[in-house]
Amino acid sequence: MAEFFDKVRAIVFDKGTKTSKIEKLQSELGCTVYEAQTFYRQLQPFIITATRPASGLLRFTIGVEIECFNIDKEAVKRAIEARGLKAYTTGYNHNDSKEYYKLGHDGSIGGNNACEVVSPILKNLSSLKEVCEVINEAGAQVNKTCGLHVHFGASKFSLNDWLKIIANYAAIEPIIDSFMPISRRGNNNTYCASIIDSARRIKERIDSGSEFAPTSLSDIQDIFGTRYKKLNVMAYRTHKTIEFRQHSGTTDFEKIENWVSFLTYFLDWSIKHDETITASTIEDLPFLPQSLKTYYNNRKSELCA
Repeated sequence: MAEFFDKVRAIVFDKGTKTSKIEKLQSELGCTVYEAQTFYRQLQPFIITATRPASGLLRFTIGVEIECFNIDKEAVKRAIEARGLKAYTTGYNHNDSKEYYKLGHDGSIGGNNACEVVSPILKNLSSLKEVCEVINEAGAQVNKTCGLHVHFGASKFSLNDWLKIIANYAAIEPIIDSFMPISRRGNNNTYCASIIDSARRIKERIDSGSEFAPTSLSDIQDIFGTRYKKLNVMAYRTHKTIEFRQHSGTTDFEKIENWVSFLTYFLDWSIKHDETITASTIEDLPFLPQSLKTYYNNRKSELCA
């Protein structure tokens, strides 16, 4: 029996997605679907992976917005509070909080009982994991109208930091597109349009020595012109953050955690390096650990299947 559980732990603690591990528990150890899911759920909190930056999540404060539908906001509020967390229900607003989870409304979300679950300002994702459990237990669903938005505190970014981050995201946007649903690629979505053209115009103005070359974040914001981009520079005006809007809607904590990790590594690398990323595949990305490369290569394969 001890040998069996050693094999269970080896599979759950190995690299790969939740789905691949559950399938492996079934095929290699003969577990039922229920047994495999139970083993994964019990061991998942103890998984130590390279996808969780040891210091990165402490370097940036984080805010996460989960768009979903089919939940009773008041019931979810009570369930969140039952876990010792703070929450409140509201309409549509851009208010920030350091303590409360906000259960708000967003008219762009299609589906009955729509809700935008907005985290407080976070330094780690432990409470968000609990909130994901709550909304999933409440029957939360997502569709093409839903997105996952992630904010990072940007009050210490210099103009050069902003320019490098924008140039790098534009450079790898086609790679990111490859592991996103079709509705989140290119200019397919009104609420998260490509930044490639905006980045190109910024570069052209700088390279030409134009008098219109950006000398402040406000100049960059003027070039972007809207917050509805995959990378939202307008968020700084309201929240003092940089916002990433490209990810599709999800209530799956593993997907959220991995995307936050991807962005954390991306921001950290962009700020520390002057050169623009020249990668053309996920494997080429210089900032990403192998575990996340494997995860997103698997996501790409699943979306292309």
